[in-house]
Amino acid sequence: MFILKLFGLNLNKITAMVISILTDNLVEKVYPSHCTDNPALELFYGNFGKNLVRTGEVFNF
Repeated sequence: MFILKLFGLNLNKITAMVISILTDNLVEKVYPSHCTDNPALELFYGNFGKNLVRTGEVFNF
């Protein structure tokens, strides 16, 4: 599998760090953008459920 690296860190490791920060701060929902690649999506979906964003989606806060 081809793995991109950013500043010497595996992108899956960076994604895991982001997920850790989000869960530590009790974030319950994450909506990855359309340009998020499959390995990262799998990690987000595994931790926050499959929240898909579609064109025209309305978010009420």
